[in-house]
Amino acid sequence: MVPAQGKVIGVDAVSARQHWCGTLTLWFSSNMGAKVQIARSELHMSVIKVQIEVEGLPNAVTGEVSGSIEAILELVHPYLSSGEIFIFERDKPELFEHHRDRCAIALVAHRARVVLVKVHFEHRTEHHEFAPSATVQTVLRWAVGHHGFKLDENQAAKANLMLPGASEPLVRDIAIGTLFRHDESRPCELTLELTLKDFTNG
Repeated sequence: MVPAQGKVIGVDAVSARQHWCGTLTLWFSSNMGAKVQIARSELHMSVIKVQIEVEGLPNAVTGEVSGSIEAILELVHPYLSSGEIFIFERDKPELFEHHRDRCAIALVAHRARVVLVKVHFEHRTEHHEFAPSATVQTVLRWAVGHHGFKLDENQAAKANLMLPGASEPLVRDIAIGTLFRHDESRPCELTLELTLKDFTNG
């Protein structure tokens, strides 16, 4: 799950005190607390402002992170206290890698590495795998495009995605990972509906 570059090390987040940033894959164990895998080549001192869209939560978690493992865990742990946690940059499929020249970043935390998105439109269903960090806009772009339902320009301009049974379309700039919680007993899937309904007049 961690990019190949750099030497990978395992660290006990409970005892760590260094200020580290890097490629993060977080998981929890019953007796050792939270642990983190980090690409050593990316470690460095930094302070960044983070906004994290967390699995199943409607609102993002925000804070200033000193670059320490503990700081990341303090933001995520109250909402995802068990299971393997993946940290992504928002709307990017790769696991998060911190860059030195940024002082703020938008992240997504989820226990699923990928999610199978199924989209229903009229009498058809198309499906595609996305990272939980993908935005609704990214999924919509795929759904109306030539890999999805191949809508013409007029149809595509009217298109929106909705949760089944919902009365309003989804906001396009949220991560799809906020729309569901991962259940390890079942395949990770998200079902959406594509609609051409005009919502401008309610």
